[in-house]
Amino acid sequence: MTESLESLVVAYPTKEHRVPDDTHCMNEVAIYGVDHSPWVQSVAMALHYYGVPYRLVSQPTRLRSYWVSGMVMPECRWPDGKVTRDSFEILNEIRRRFQRAHQSGDIQRYQQTRLERLFLTYALERVAGIKVVRFVYEWSRMPSGHGPSLASIFRAFMCLYFLVLIGVGRAVAKKRRKTPDAYYGLNSHLQTIGDWLEGRDFFAGDVPGLLDFAVFGQVQSMLSGLTDEVREAITGRAELNAWCQRMRRAVEGYPHDFSIRLEQPNQGPRRASSGDQILFVLALLLFVIASPLTLAALVDAFLRRRRNPNRSGERL
Repeated sequence: MTESLESLVVAYPTKEHRVPDDTHCMNEVAIYGVDHSPWVQSVAMALHYYGVPYRLVSQPTRLRSYWVSGMVMPECRWPDGKVTRDSFEILNEIRRRFQRAHQSGDIQRYQQTRLERLFLTYALERVAGIKVVRFVYEWSRMPSGHGPSLASIFRAFMCLYFLVLIGVGRAVAKKRRKTPDAYYGLNSHLQTIGDWLEGRDFFAGDVPGLLDFAVFGQVQSMLSGLTDEVREAITGRAELNAWCQRMRRAVEGYPHDFSIRLEQPNQGPRRASSGDQILFVLALLLFVIASPLTLAALVDAFLRRRRNPNRSGERL
């Protein structure tokens, strides 16, 4: 039996605990990424929780970022102009800059590795067979952060990039005699993560900490519409499901929240405007038509990814 919402009344930090220091709030934080990414979700939720204004944009925060990191996300540009890459490093930076009332512990290396393995158990299934159509459709609906703009066009290229990347990952899995469509190891990973709670309300104790945001980012990604089959794997674990409900209350009002789909599968956050989606589709068609140039651009992006130590799976 899962906990009801009424029974999940816990002592979350008060508003004054969440408001960051005024010297850091002059401008919003820019996050490069999309809300189907667990790593991006963890960063955006942490900023929302601490009351830090941010904008999620589906293009690198500046051109130099692409030359340095390729299309690996998230990347955070702070109000002072500094840039941090890798979600775990960004979470640490959020704590350093904005957290005041409760200093939660670091995310340990073995926990980071476990989360990367969890990601691979469901991410490879996103483009299985006819799911490719769903994959492209959901990418078209991701808000760009700018409305119909260059970000819409860049998001179309990102869609192709990740479509190919996941396809390569599936091929590698099959070569290693693993079935990428079987969610291999998913239940084992969820069991281990559930054990980390050790009866506490949150991984950090009485209030959410960095690991809570990192894990809930995975939940958000799993429920984003590309891997609906895993929903029962979460709801079937009472302790993990109850923790999800507590996290939902903790980040109430979060604009990229997919976790409502635990209870209402047909609900979800606001999606891209019609103009944004139309521009995405037109750009995608143009990339397909100009396939030789697109292929060259993809090769360049993959080479940059390979040199990036912050890419998904690097810890594996």
